[in-house]
Amino acid sequence: VLRKAESAYGVKAEALIAAGHTTLNISEPSEIDLAIEILRFPSITGRVMRDLRPNALCELLYRICTRFSTFISPGGCRVLGTAAMQSRVLLCYIAKLHVSQLMVLVGLKPIDRI
Repeated sequence: VLRKAESAYGVKAEALIAAGHTTLNISEPSEIDLAIEILRFPSITGRVMRDLRPNALCELLYRICTRFSTFISPGGCRVLGTAAMQSRVLLCYIAKLHVSQLMVLVGLKPIDRI
């Protein structure tokens, strides 16, 4: 999604952030579900450190990936070519950052493409 946003529409998440476009307008159910999972990151990582339960990181990684898959699926939310494209590209970028960080925390090498 991020590569296509850049190549087809000239929208790059890093450029949006650098230009100060950091507001997310989240309204669709699949967007809300993804954002909620991402927002759990700080509490889950804190709980892992407190309770020594690293499996919670794997569970969160799975939930974010599942919510992201639903978000970009045909029945989910259209990201590219919409009025909300900038916000949705930012949400994709934030999801990518969190998935990458979670992969590192569980000892996996983050991948850029499946």
